[in-house]
Amino acid sequence: MANCIFNGFENVTGTISKHVGRSHGGKKVVTRVVAQVRNGKQKIYFRQDAERKTPLSQNEINARIRFAEASQYCRSLTQQQLDEYNRQGKKTGFKYGGKKYNTLRGYIIARFYKNDLC
Repeated sequence: MANCIFNGFENVTGTISKHVGRSHGGKKVVTRVVAQVRNGKQKIYFRQDAERKTPLSQNEINARIRFAEASQYCRSLTQQQLDEYNRQGKKTGFKYGGKKYNTLRGYIIARFYKNDLC
């Protein structure tokens, strides 16, 4: 990790560069140069991600399917339904199940998971 200063820019975050290659065993390896701000200082570091070795478990597959259903539900809402969720969210400060959500979509998905729909 290295400290750096970007002239003309402050607080640069995210992937700056990405390279996809293969390891000696034939597995896909992604190497990234990532910028991040930690304790007010700009940092640059390299991150290497290898391809997953284990297959997905049935619980992971079920979780992905459930999330896809929740996302589809959010996309299919009418404007009146969105307004009702927004009204209910504002009334509670977008808190649901002991957690505060920063977006209306997050609030709706949390309610979808608990089957507490309008």
